[in-house]
Amino acid sequence: MNYNKTAQLLTLLLATLSVSALADYYRYVGDNNRVVVVDHLNEDAIRLGYERLNNSGQVIEVVDRAMTREESAKVNADKIEAQRLQEWDEQLLLKYSTISDIEAALKRAQRDIDVRLGILKSNQSVLKTQLSNERTKAANLERNHREVPEDLQLRIKNLGLELDSVRSTIAMRRKEKLTTSESFQRDIERFEELKAIAGSRNLYHSAN
Repeated sequence: MNYNKTAQLLTLLLATLSVSALADYYRYVGDNNRVVVVDHLNEDAIRLGYERLNNSGQVIEVVDRAMTREESAKVNADKIEAQRLQEWDEQLLLKYSTISDIEAALKRAQRDIDVRLGILKSNQSVLKTQLSNERTKAANLERNHREVPEDLQLRIKNLGLELDSVRSTIAMRRKEKLTTSESFQRDIERFEELKAIAGSRNLYHSAN
């Protein structure tokens, strides 16, 4: 009986020592650069970053400090920007083979805008003439002390509104032409960067 009890106690002691040897401790640098070691994970350790130690004091894991809200937002923004660049690069390489391809696409886009601008300017000229004629009719009536008919007043008003709309659209098309040129220029610059990167990689692989 005594032998059995002794064996059981020894087994329990060994099990306890084994668990103790596997126990985790957490070390971090707290206030005033004071090194803190604790046997449980606390908020300070998570906030500041910590090292996980085994019972022998060996580092078995290093965990960085928790990011602030601003840092987390920046990381997310960087991920979004990286994704945008990747999609942009894939699109450029899929659509174009050379810088000349991009320049040709720019000329086509500008030509299309110029065609629409030409139509708008022609409409603007017609509207100006029509509006001038209607206003002249109204002025002649007034000089002869005659009342301007309501339908003539309405035509003058509608022609003025239509002319304003065409002018606004012309301004939008001119702005579109500028932004289109700027967009294609960014494509050209990015394409040149991609080709330079590809060239550098080729040189590296050739050298090795």
